[in-house]
Amino acid sequence: MIAVLLAIACYPQDKYTTELNQAKCEAYDRCDLLGTLGFDGVDDCVTEYDAWSEADGECLEYDAGNARRCVNGWQDIACETMADDHPQACFEVCVEEVEDTAAEE
Repeated sequence: MIAVLLAIACYPQDKYTTELNQAKCEAYDRCDLLGTLGFDGVDDCVTEYDAWSEADGECLEYDAGNARRCVNGWQDIACETMADDHPQACFEVCVEEVEDTAAEE
């Protein structure tokens, strides 16, 4: 149990980004979507996603556990539901707090 917790806690954001991009592109390939999405292959897809990820920068509130679950979700995603059913954990990896300026007025 402790080893599992350490493995989740030691999941740096740059590793998450790299593995997420690879998992997404492999899922697109498995589902025959690479060409439809404008990619020439898995490598081209990963290169593009890596560039987009680098432009996005790092998030302030990174959750390593959700990051791991997000990548696993993309590795297991079903082709039939991919368009509408992204892994929920992906929406909870990088949670930026929004300041409530209305309360200050």
